[in-house]
Amino acid sequence: MKNAANALLNRVEFPVLLAGLVIAAGLWGFEELMELARATTPHAFDTEILLAFRQAGRPDSPIGPLWL
Repeated sequence: MKNAANALLNRVEFPVLLAGLVIAAGLWGFEELMELARATTPHAFDTEILLAFRQAGRPDSPIGPLWL
């Protein structure tokens, strides 16, 4: 019985370790990608989008009903 438990633990240990490494690598890669995206995203595009919802020449006046 002890040999069966040892064999099971030896088989389960590697996949669990591998899964943990894959998850850690994925989170690290995602963090690096988000860091790159925040550093290189042009803010002019965002400004154009926001100004598209304003009256031309009057950025203090949004388009739409007053209750918005």
